[in-house]
Amino acid sequence: MHLGRVAAEQGLQPALPSRQASNFFCGVFCSAKAMPLHYKIHHKKTTTKSPAARQIKIMLNTQLINLCLVIVVTSPLNIYIKMVKTIVANLLVCVALLPTACAQKNIKPASNIAYAKNNNSLLWEITGKGLKQPSYLFGTIHLICKDDAVLSAALKTIIATVDKIYFEINMDNMMMEALSMMSKMNMKNGNTLKTLLNDKDYTMVKKYFTEKNAMLPFSMVEKMKPLFSQSLLAKDGMDCDGTDGMEMKIMAENKNNANKKETAGLETAAYQMSIFDSIPDKEQADALVKSITATVNGNKNDDKESMASLTKLYKAQNLDSIVSMMNADKDALTFKYADAMLYRRNSNWIPVIEKVIKDKTALFAVGAAHLGGPGGVIDLLKKAGYTVKAIKNNMNPAM
Repeated sequence: MHLGRVAAEQGLQPALPSRQASNFFCGVFCSAKAMPLHYKIHHKKTTTKSPAARQIKIMLNTQLINLCLVIVVTSPLNIYIKMVKTIVANLLVCVALLPTACAQKNIKPASNIAYAKNNNSLLWEITGKGLKQPSYLFGTIHLICKDDAVLSAALKTIIATVDKIYFEINMDNMMMEALSMMSKMNMKNGNTLKTLLNDKDYTMVKKYFTEKNAMLPFSMVEKMKPLFSQSLLAKDGMDCDGTDGMEMKIMAENKNNANKKETAGLETAAYQMSIFDSIPDKEQADALVKSITATVNGNKNDDKESMASLTKLYKAQNLDSIVSMMNADKDALTFKYADAMLYRRNSNWIPVIEKVIKDKTALFAVGAAHLGGPGGVIDLLKKAGYTVKAIKNNMNPAM
């Protein structure tokens, strides 16, 4: 979601145009991803045998949530089929751990798991407060160039040894999550982009989406909450041929393990979409116009620089700088509505996490922007009495 200006470094370097803030939001924070809801999912053993077939199955599963986000229940069947083809062909990751070995029977802690010398890590261990075994946090990014989507050896070890894996939403139950989103996808009170924008801006937005999403009828886009519509353009800021998301890398790793672990969500996709209701439709529409105007006026390279800066911070695993980047532009929607988009959700996750880790060892993989800074998940867990330590998380396979 392209939501205002942001700075690329903790020291607040020169601000970046609004389109770039939205790309940041989509990358680290979006999933629009709080009333906590957790439930047990029963998995059937997969009959998929080859790694290639399993990967295809994973990719198709991910597209279900995107599918329901762009298809209105009343859409004609031929449009539905076109949507499926488009979404599967264009992997859109919309809307950001570790050593559990000692909690497993007959499993010893792996030698590749160690504490980090500083706090620059996406991977954190949760202990203390009477816990019998550690649990883990991992900061994800929802959209990243495929070559940069790397799981460390330590994270792979944790995926293999924890009892359960939690994401912001249940990535293994995307059909139900997608269906739950459909009722929250569109604006309320009959609002559309046509009713919210002047004729000039409406024409520009319509032309842009029509050219960018030829298979996606604008008649659907103009009814959607503008911030979600904006997230569909996130790939425009990516300077690479293929993209991925860290959640999907974790899912693939889990599915390839002989002892696949159960997954669950800290909240629901429907709740994530409902967060947009706290932001007036007009403000969302204006942000969309601002974003597209920047691109139409030739600022596309700025988007790529913004995403490159975000990727650099993510790979450096500097949570403080990521939070500073999000808070740099005081006029951006990400700052103005940070309570609903970020901090309230963080608070709602803590009792869910506490209930889970009391009896099990778990990995919680959420957007990296949720972890750092005051009011972040790490801060809230420490205030709740837990010990939270950074784990070495080498994301460079050459080292």
